[in-house]
Amino acid sequence: MDADLTHDNKPAESKDVIVFLNDHEATPQPRSFQFCPLGVQFYMEKPLPECELVEFQMSVPNNNGTPSEIQCAGLVASCCADPECNGLYRIWVKFLDLPLQTRSLLQRLSHEHDFLCPFCENFR
Repeated sequence: MDADLTHDNKPAESKDVIVFLNDHEATPQPRSFQFCPLGVQFYMEKPLPECELVEFQMSVPNNNGTPSEIQCAGLVASCCADPECNGLYRIWVKFLDLPLQTRSLLQRLSHEHDFLCPFCENFR
Protein backbone atom coordinates (compact mmCIF):
# COMPACT_ATOMS: atom_id res chain seq x y z
CA MET A 1 0.00 0.00 0.00
CA ASP A 2 1.31 3.44 -0.88
CA ALA A 3 -0.24 6.68 0.30
CA ASP A 4 0.49 9.78 -1.76
CA LEU A 5 -0.06 12.80 0.47
CA THR A 6 1.56 15.35 -1.79
CA HIS A 7 -0.55 18.31 -2.80
CA ASP A 8 1.20 19.71 -5.87
CA ASN A 9 1.20 23.33 -4.65
CA LYS A 10 -2.49 23.27 -3.75
CA PRO A 11 -3.69 25.33 -0.77
CA ALA A 12 -3.32 23.82 2.70
CA GLU A 13 -7.05 23.18 2.97
CA SER A 14 -6.90 20.83 -0.03
CA LYS A 15 -7.40 17.18 0.82
CA ASP A 16 -6.50 15.52 -2.48
CA VAL A 17 -5.10 12.21 -1.27
CA ILE A 18 -4.81 9.00 -3.26
CA VAL A 19 -4.06 5.59 -1.76
CA PHE A 20 -2.53 2.90 -3.98
CA LEU A 21 -2.82 -0.78 -3.17
CA ASN A 22 -0.12 -2.97 -4.73
CA ASP A 23 0.99 -0.14 -7.05
CA HIS A 24 -2.04 -0.44 -9.33
CA GLU A 25 -5.35 0.13 -7.55
CA ALA A 26 -5.74 3.87 -6.88
CA THR A 27 -8.47 5.03 -4.51
CA PRO A 28 -9.09 8.78 -4.17
CA GLN A 29 -9.80 9.50 -0.53
CA PRO A 30 -12.96 11.19 0.73
CA ARG A 31 -12.70 14.36 2.80
CA SER A 32 -12.91 12.24 5.96
CA PHE A 33 -9.39 10.82 5.36
CA GLN A 34 -7.27 11.24 8.51
CA PHE A 35 -3.71 10.72 9.58
CA CYS A 36 -1.61 11.80 12.52
CA PRO A 37 1.45 10.50 14.39
CA LEU A 38 -0.74 7.74 15.88
CA GLY A 39 -1.89 6.22 12.61
CA VAL A 40 -3.89 6.62 9.44
CA GLN A 41 -7.55 6.16 8.53
CA PHE A 42 -8.10 5.60 4.83
CA TYR A 43 -10.61 4.07 2.42
CA MET A 44 -10.18 1.17 -0.02
CA GLU A 45 -12.40 -0.85 -2.32
CA LYS A 46 -11.17 -4.09 -0.73
CA PRO A 47 -11.07 -4.86 3.00
CA LEU A 48 -7.88 -5.61 4.93
CA PRO A 49 -7.93 -8.27 7.67
CA GLU A 50 -8.00 -6.84 11.20
CA CYS A 51 -4.88 -7.42 13.32
CA GLU A 52 -2.74 -7.84 10.19
CA LEU A 53 0.69 -6.25 10.14
CA VAL A 54 1.15 -4.03 7.08
CA GLU A 55 4.14 -2.22 5.67
CA PHE A 56 3.64 0.73 3.37
CA GLN A 57 5.24 3.83 1.98
CA MET A 58 3.93 7.39 2.18
CA SER A 59 5.01 10.23 -0.06
CA VAL A 60 4.70 13.44 1.94
CA PRO A 61 6.16 16.95 1.61
CA ASN A 62 9.08 17.37 4.03
CA ASN A 63 9.93 20.58 5.91
CA ASN A 64 11.14 22.39 2.77
CA GLY A 65 8.17 21.20 0.66
CA THR A 66 9.93 18.59 -1.46
CA PRO A 67 8.45 15.06 -1.51
CA SER A 68 9.84 12.64 1.02
CA GLU A 69 9.25 8.89 1.10
CA ILE A 70 8.44 7.44 4.52
CA GLN A 71 8.51 3.70 5.19
CA CYS A 72 5.87 2.73 7.75
CA ALA A 73 4.74 -0.37 9.56
CA GLY A 74 1.40 -0.66 11.26
CA LEU A 75 -1.34 -2.88 12.56
CA VAL A 76 -4.81 -2.93 10.98
CA ALA A 77 -6.86 -1.94 14.02
CA SER A 78 -10.26 -1.90 12.29
CA CYS A 79 -11.85 -2.40 8.89
CA CYS A 80 -15.53 -1.92 8.10
CA ALA A 81 -17.74 -1.04 5.15
CA ASP A 82 -18.71 2.64 5.15
CA PRO A 83 -22.17 3.10 3.61
CA GLU A 84 -21.59 6.85 3.25
CA CYS A 85 -18.56 6.33 0.98
CA ASN A 86 -19.99 4.44 -2.01
CA GLY A 87 -19.12 0.96 -0.81
CA LEU A 88 -15.57 1.72 0.31
CA TYR A 89 -14.07 0.13 3.40
CA ARG A 90 -12.83 2.44 6.14
CA ILE A 91 -9.53 1.08 7.45
CA TRP A 92 -7.63 2.22 10.53
CA VAL A 93 -3.92 1.42 10.80
CA LYS A 94 -2.00 2.11 14.02
CA PHE A 95 1.62 3.07 13.33
CA LEU A 96 4.35 0.97 14.95
CA ASP A 97 7.79 2.32 15.88
CA LEU A 98 7.83 5.60 13.93
CA PRO A 99 11.05 7.54 14.55
CA LEU A 100 10.64 10.82 16.47
CA GLN A 101 11.57 12.90 13.40
CA THR A 102 8.88 11.15 11.32
CA ARG A 103 6.26 11.63 14.06
CA SER A 104 7.13 15.33 14.20
CA LEU A 105 6.76 15.65 10.42
CA LEU A 106 3.39 13.85 10.46
CA GLN A 107 2.23 16.02 13.35
CA ARG A 108 3.03 19.19 11.39
CA LEU A 109 1.43 17.91 8.17
CA SER A 110 -1.71 16.68 9.89
CA HIS A 111 -2.19 20.13 11.45
CA GLU A 112 -1.47 22.02 8.21
CA HIS A 113 -3.81 19.93 6.07
CA ASP A 114 -6.50 19.29 8.71
CA PHE A 115 -6.03 15.51 8.73
CA LEU A 116 -6.00 15.12 12.52
CA CYS A 117 -7.88 12.26 14.13
CA PRO A 118 -10.48 13.11 16.82
CA PHE A 119 -8.05 12.09 19.61
CA CYS A 120 -5.33 14.48 18.39
CA GLU A 121 -7.93 17.23 17.86
CA ASN A 122 -8.34 17.26 21.68
CA PHE A 123 -4.70 18.28 22.10
CA ARG A 124 -4.46 21.09 19.53
